[in-house]
Amino acid sequence: VDGVCRYNPEAFQFMAAMCFEFTALILILGLTGWGKLLVEKIPNGLKAGIILGAALAAFYQVFYEDFDAYPRTLDSDCDALSDYRCDAVFAPTVREIYPKGVNTEIDVPGLSTILCGHHRPGHFKGVATVVTKLLNIVQPEIAVFGNKDYQQLQVIRTLVTDLLMPVEIIGADTTREPSGLAMSSRNAYLSATERDTASRLYASLQAIGEALKNDHQVTTTLREQRERLAAAGFVIDYLEIRDANDLSQSYVESETAVILVAARLGQARLIDNLVVSLASK
Repeated sequence: VDGVCRYNPEAFQFMAAMCFEFTALILILGLTGWGKLLVEKIPNGLKAGIILGAALAAFYQVFYEDFDAYPRTLDSDCDALSDYRCDAVFAPTVREIYPKGVNTEIDVPGLSTILCGHHRPGHFKGVATVVTKLLNIVQPEIAVFGNKDYQQLQVIRTLVTDLLMPVEIIGADTTREPSGLAMSSRNAYLSATERDTASRLYASLQAIGEALKNDHQVTTTLREQRERLAAAGFVIDYLEIRDANDLSQSYVESETAVILVAARLGQARLIDNLVVSLASK
């Protein structure tokens, strides 16, 4: 990595302009530990000219609940990117992103008040606001987000479309541990025993997915998996099936559904999802 760029609009745009061999200017909006995983999902033809945003501080408005305790791995993230053509790491401070506090907010109603939005009021308003800030600062041609935060991805796609922002949003496949547990910075909060238990989340999604694909006892399977997760020690915020396109509850007529789960285990709040094709149902 050639440099860590603290936010200065003129300097940052100059750095971007100097990377004249870019196939595309790409912003990887990954938090700690996620940047390398998202870079690996970029098609090979686009890898030249990546600017990576591993900017935890910029997401203060989103992770206010545990911002001080949130795992920080910027140095190791930068070291891991040495295998890639990464021209700069964008790592602004909280003060640089919010010089006068939060005076303006972006809201995506509807999508922002269901599922995680219901259990974390205001969360997606923070997501929409800071992502808009970062996209305006960097002005990338492509921005990459992980599919693990499925609702967040839909919120961002909606705001980019509605605000006519000239950027392509790409969803990167969820990277998993051998146990099936979705990789996340918050996994650091799990004890060894909890980490083993946490793998049951994905197993439950797979069981429900099979019922969906076979159109067999879907409601019963959903109830049974809720009960199994609760018995294993999870405190479930939600485990639901939604339309994969708009997250509406009416997925029956859709060609694609998504099963979404959010649950607390010990000190960690874990989320995951599984997209299921219903076309052949």
